[in-house]
Amino acid sequence: MTAGLTVSRRVSKKATVRNLLKRRAREIFRKNLDKIKAGYDLFFIFSKPAAALSFQELEKEILGELSRFKLLK
Repeated sequence: MTAGLTVSRRVSKKATVRNLLKRRAREIFRKNLDKIKAGYDLFFIFSKPAAALSFQELEKEILGELSRFKLLK
């Protein structure tokens, strides 16, 4: 499984905010790697509201999307 992450400048002009969002998303993928089906390439484009989410809220959103597309074991 490969995951690509994109956080546009439209999300935040501050690189620290964009990098925090990417670090959180990478940790969520690392922590839940055993739950995600193998053989898929994933690409996430984050929108402005994602920057305001806590780690737990972001994890819930990401896992919800993976579940919606039936990519969880």
